[in-house]
Amino acid sequence: MTDDTKTLLKNAGKNGFSIAGYVSTAATFFPIGNTARTYVLWVVLVLIIVGVFRSAQALTAEKNKEIAEAGKDKDRQVEALRTQKDIEIAALNERIAQLSRKPYAEDLERSVREMLDKMSDLGRRVLLHLLKHEPIEVGRTLLPDATQEAQHAQLGIAIESGVVRHLQERVSSVRTYWVIEKRFRPVLEDLLYE
Repeated sequence: MTDDTKTLLKNAGKNGFSIAGYVSTAATFFPIGNTARTYVLWVVLVLIIVGVFRSAQALTAEKNKEIAEAGKDKDRQVEALRTQKDIEIAALNERIAQLSRKPYAEDLERSVREMLDKMSDLGRRVLLHLLKHEPIEVGRTLLPDATQEAQHAQLGIAIESGVVRHLQERVSSVRTYWVIEKRFRPVLEDLLYE
């Protein structure tokens, strides 16, 4: 026999005894004829059955309350576990980002930022054009709306910084091209497109 069944029978017994006591008291003190006394037995039985159902309802309500409380506890535990795991995941992601960062990447970015601070808007446009179309032969005008001297002056700043270099190619004659140093290319792309 389960605890719930024991509780149900215990409550039903209490309710049944209470109802029987009320009916017994009423039958004793109120003048009821012999004919009515047989009906009293049926009334007592009906009231006992009602008491059993009321006990079952009370027990069901109590169990529903326990289930709801257990569900809330479980939800709190799940939320606490989820929060803890989110914190662990964030820490691991940060650690991955730290480990994946190359130690020289910050130094390269600093160098490119310093170079870009020295350059004008024209210099940035020239570098962007060079990023898209490299290699570009030295002596050609990169942007039609600016003088070749101004463009070469801006590229000179980039050469001093080591971001841009000359590449010489010997075919039938020597040709020189503007090219971006490969190690600076990703940093330059990031900074120019910010």
